[in-house]
Amino acid sequence: MPAQPPALPVTPPPERADGRVIPYPGGNAVTTGGTDNYQTFNEPGTAGGGVAIPQGPTTTLIGPDGRIRVVPTPR
Repeated sequence: MPAQPPALPVTPPPERADGRVIPYPGGNAVTTGGTDNYQTFNEPGTAGGGVAIPQGPTTTLIGPDGRIRVVPTPR
């Protein structure tokens, strides 16, 4: 019987970056994709999106107009 290659370790899939809600004063941002280091987002009721950069306990939101907001990172 031929030797079997060793089994690959089982790793969990990466956490999804889309569909997370990031609340901020005056509204919510909903992530649409990205990585652990950044996510893109849309704001319901607006025509634009932006970039969310999680940094531990806070997340920096950079909107399509260049506005920057720092909000608590949702759990």
